[in-house]
Amino acid sequence: MIMTGLINQIKTRPEVLQPEPLRAYRLALLAARFNYPVERLPGGAIAAADFSKINRSQVLRQLSRFLLTSEKPSRGLLYLLQTGVLEKVHPLLFAQVGCKQEISHHPEGDVFQHTLLVVDQCRLRLHLSRHPQSLMLAALLHDVGKPVTTGYHKGKITSYGHDVKGSKLAAEFLREHQAPKVVTKAVRQLVREHMQPVLLFKQKDKISDNAIRRLGDRVDVNELLLLSEADYLGRGMESDYQPIKKWIEGRMARLKPGTYHG
Repeated sequence: MIMTGLINQIKTRPEVLQPEPLRAYRLALLAARFNYPVERLPGGAIAAADFSKINRSQVLRQLSRFLLTSEKPSRGLLYLLQTGVLEKVHPLLFAQVGCKQEISHHPEGDVFQHTLLVVDQCRLRLHLSRHPQSLMLAALLHDVGKPVTTGYHKGKITSYGHDVKGSKLAAEFLREHQAPKVVTKAVRQLVREHMQPVLLFKQKDKISDNAIRRLGDRVDVNELLLLSEADYLGRGMESDYQPIKKWIEGRMARLKPGTYHG
């Protein structure tokens, strides 16, 4: 009923979006929550709205507290893309569209397609998180460094350093949207470290306790494992993250009490 009323209002009076373009985000939320077909939404009216003076802190609220915590946040993000809102309001996210990845590692497609899968995977694990807002924002922003680091090396697509660059871009994004400092710090750390569990596991026979301890000093390992698992599974192929998770947790348990945040 709410969905139908809002859509009918925008279809009959598209000018209502001019003073309140945040309604585009509310529609994206409703599309995600109720699995409403994107093609039936008033995308043209929303694309024509003026977003130049949109309240960035309210945008972040819509994204992090509502859209990203809906049942399937990828639907809402796709709606923002298909209506042109993503390009106008979030060029950092829009840059992921069409950014190629090495198919042997990412058969799902471009970086944006991967991000859609990762946010949905993170949403499935949200009940395990102590900091759900930071976790979902980290899922959304974890690969924003790829468009500016992607290139070719020995005939393969690479994005070396995208974790470092991405952590800086994520922090800039959150500061622009007036996120609380504690959220910005947590997201920046998660984006910077999101590949570490898998990389450490690949060298598990050579990893010292000090290396594991330093990881625990830099980031909340419980949240990192949730993000890392979502990233690992968000690739459109069958994967088993449990060996990685169990190894990291086992190594953390060997350290002094209080080192492991899980």
